[in-house]
Amino acid sequence: MATKTIAVIDIDEPTDVSSLIDGLESTLDPVILRRGGREIAMITPLGRGRSTAPPLPSKEITEEDRAAARAAAGSWVGNVDFDAFRKALADSRALPPKPPVDLGDFGKPT
Repeated sequence: MATKTIAVIDIDEPTDVSSLIDGLESTLDPVILRRGGREIAMITPLGRGRSTAPPLPSKEITEEDRAAARAAAGSWVGNVDFDAFRKALADSRALPPKPPVDLGDFGKPT
């Protein structure tokens, strides 16, 4: 099985973004952007007429679905101590935030 070569565009010089997009739309092939000899991004076109997200599946709500929702309603009554839950929630919100994560040199320009 042959692999497809991905085009590489050097952007060491200021580049007009719209001309990059025109090139992507004409081929619909992904391209890699390279600056200073480092590959920094890959841009993949979505294709003509495609939205950014696939449509969500739809399901018709049946009487069985409604019955299951009614059966679940109030199911916490007698099983959860709401006063203890509210206190635990308030206590957790009063805690200081977690300390920041130290990533060392990761992400710093080289």
